[in-house]
Amino acid sequence: MKKRFFAAGLAIALSMAAVPVTISASAEIKEEECDRLFAATVNSLIDESDIENGKINALRKPLYDISVEPLGYVYEFSLKDSEGYAIIVNTDGNYIAQEVMPNAISPYSESEGQCVYVGTMTYLEYSEGVYTYAESGTVVPEEVVEYLAEDALYGDGGTISGSTLVTIYYESKSEDYYKMALMTPCCSSSPYVSACACVAGTNIVAYFDRYCPLLMPDYEPGYEYMGYYFYYADTNAMTDVVIQLYSDMGTTAESGTTAQQFLNGMKKYSNRAGYSFSYTSCMSGGNLSYSKVKNSMKNNQPVALFLSGYNVGFLELYEDRDSMGYLLSTANHVMVGFGYDEITYTYDSGKQETLEYICVASGAGTRPSGYFNINYNTKINDAFAVSMY
Repeated sequence: MKKRFFAAGLAIALSMAAVPVTISASAEIKEEECDRLFAATVNSLIDESDIENGKINALRKPLYDISVEPLGYVYEFSLKDSEGYAIIVNTDGNYIAQEVMPNAISPYSESEGQCVYVGTMTYLEYSEGVYTYAESGTVVPEEVVEYLAEDALYGDGGTISGSTLVTIYYESKSEDYYKMALMTPCCSSSPYVSACACVAGTNIVAYFDRYCPLLMPDYEPGYEYMGYYFYYADTNAMTDVVIQLYSDMGTTAESGTTAQQFLNGMKKYSNRAGYSFSYTSCMSGGNLSYSKVKNSMKNNQPVALFLSGYNVGFLELYEDRDSMGYLLSTANHVMVGFGYDEITYTYDSGKQETLEYICVASGAGTRPSGYFNINYNTKINDAFAVSMY
């Protein structure tokens, strides 16, 4: 049986391949870890019956960040009746399978210059001082390149994008936790750049489609099992909503989307489908009111967060400690909160500390859902509890 492939940003443990993988390099590249991760990845996603002669042949090309510094590799491989590609990046010493598409032609298949990877769904080529879009060959204006650089992946894991691990050792802890569904929408795919607000809006639309089915006609946003609701993470139907919201919000590659454009676009989308849209601020005195966020979510209202710098964490639980691995960025961004987790730790000294998290659909392909620490590596410019009805 074929294994379904859902989204990019997979975190896959390294293991030796079950199916032999033969790789030919287009340049002298010595990156064994990258090859091993590629081999492990394709073996975890592809059924052996799809492989001709029990072997995958792949062409490996070097991949660069927007500063034209080494970032990783793109692997272009063939199955018996289709082509596929995989993008493996290294931003801070850790290799990640950023995108893996078993049934798609590589965006760099015709590239003759240096393959530049900005982030999910954004592929450039660099040659003689000029950036072009890899798939179309269209020249990228200098101001657009500068804008893309603000939220790009970088090979050195430096000041713009990176990650960190925070471990908390405790004597005891208590928790106030609430989530609006067991699994919430977490779309992160967009055919446009600077479209994070449109992606955030799409996650909200998909959430309310459960109650307002004309928001996404002929679409089932999820399913119920044993009393719990599970939303689908990322689908083609969600990409269609991103495209519509890009127009409704008046988003541009150069300037993105303002908070007011976001609200106006969401209202326009709702009204077109025959529904109403409303919102209330979750800010107080220029700061986020965590109590308003919690109350809004309990009233079935997701919270749209407008940020300058952000984090998305993954919590690992142990008997005497919690570890939070954060994806970090200094870029402007929009995310959606669908729950919260307020954890109070008591240390062996008797001191207590409370950490306030929002469970978010991040819109980031590397980590489409996770924990947003409202007091860490971020400035919250605006927050709105929203409703469609």
